[in-house]
Amino acid sequence: EHCYFERKKTQRHSAQLVVKHRPTDDRAWNLKSSLTYFTREISIPDYTFDGTQVSSFTELNHVRTLDSSEWVGGLNLWTEHFEEQPQADFPLRDYNQLTLGAFVQNDWTVCPWLNLETGLRADYVHHYGWAILPRVSALFRLTDNLTSRVGGGMGYKAPTIFTEDSERIQFQGVMPISDSANKLERSYGANADFNYTTTFADDRLRFSLNQLFFYTYLSHPLLLEAVDEATIARFIELGLCIVDTLRFKTLRFRPITIFQHNKLLFTDFMKYSLPAFGNEVAWGVAFSMYSVIMGHLGSDMVAANAVVVVARNLGTVLCFGIANSGAILLGKSIGAGHMNLVKADASRFCKVTFFSGVAGGILIFLLRPVFMNMSDLSTVSQGYLNIMLFINMYYVIGQAMNSSVISGIFRAGGDSKWGFICDFIDMWIYAVPLGFLSAFVLKLPPMWVYFLICTDEFVKLPFVYHHYKSYKWLKNITREF
Repeated sequence: EHCYFERKKTQRHSAQLVVKHRPTDDRAWNLKSSLTYFTREISIPDYTFDGTQVSSFTELNHVRTLDSSEWVGGLNLWTEHFEEQPQADFPLRDYNQLTLGAFVQNDWTVCPWLNLETGLRADYVHHYGWAILPRVSALFRLTDNLTSRVGGGMGYKAPTIFTEDSERIQFQGVMPISDSANKLERSYGANADFNYTTTFADDRLRFSLNQLFFYTYLSHPLLLEAVDEATIARFIELGLCIVDTLRFKTLRFRPITIFQHNKLLFTDFMKYSLPAFGNEVAWGVAFSMYSVIMGHLGSDMVAANAVVVVARNLGTVLCFGIANSGAILLGKSIGAGHMNLVKADASRFCKVTFFSGVAGGILIFLLRPVFMNMSDLSTVSQGYLNIMLFINMYYVIGQAMNSSVISGIFRAGGDSKWGFICDFIDMWIYAVPLGFLSAFVLKLPPMWVYFLICTDEFVKLPFVYHHYKSYKWLKNITREF
């Protein structure tokens, strides 16, 4: 019997102090201070997160009012202390954070139709250094009913374990913040809005219409990342390749060839590699856009998708291996001039790919109970995951066939351009717009959005098959020297 519970217990106590002093009508001193004591305990089977956070904020500012403007300047002090109760052998996430800041801002009525707001803040964050934050905003009164505000500025966020992603997994496995490995998350933003307001029925009914445009760029974004075992695996692979080269002489690698230059070979390399590179970029960025779409469908969808990606990768790992090996074997046959054998080898290659895709789908089906219980998901997330796993049982077949033919067979014959064009049209003219349209315009249920996105592989499958049967990809691109 599977038993799951999630128990949360929190306590918050806070105190505030506000002192105001106005020596003259145009001057004022303000002192604000607050102290917060916050405890949190999260319990699930076999795991408990328990910690206490004490934070404070103090600000002293001076306000000077002039005929057409107002100046505000002051100092801030933020402190934050977190202490975690020991749990098993996992390292404690205790930390202390201190930020000292100074600021000045001005609100200037330039003329009846223009207000200009400017400001500058300088914060010193302990362990992370200075953050200089300018901002500017202009309010235009275009008519009695229409106003517009245009502005921009900079911001930052200090590294912390308390993020939406870590909250979703109850802080399990989240390592302590490393001051040396992290930087301040910095943001650069610009915005513009238009607001139209009018009244009806002798001012008893007010109507307002607002349109906002904004742009934000993040530098050093704070993301919850898994320990990069993939990087370690790549170094192990490199070591094995070096050992194989030096010991077994399978491939004679001479470092001096790296520095040799041949204009003709370089031209060929750029001709065939750039479309392949563009293909991978277009395909990879489009998959990232899928994650953006699902991110806006809610945290339950994001959690389910995180698990189903693992299932899909497991189901297609053999297919991608076949694609890479097939490109090498077919390319070798084409280069050797065995053109009469290539068509038969490519046909066998497609059959092996199809059955490997079917095997990947069966593997996902057999491991479905494992995927359903490999993470602590909400009831809604589990419902999403159940449907998404069934969709991917079929999706991996289409992905296996397309990837092996486009990245394996076509590239072996030097036809990397067709794959780039095909994937770009399929992903950026069909799948990504369809995902945004179904999610944000039609506002379809999450599973319908996911199903429509997953039709991308099957939409391009007939075109891939037609190009394969035309054999226009079959060319010998080797050169004799």
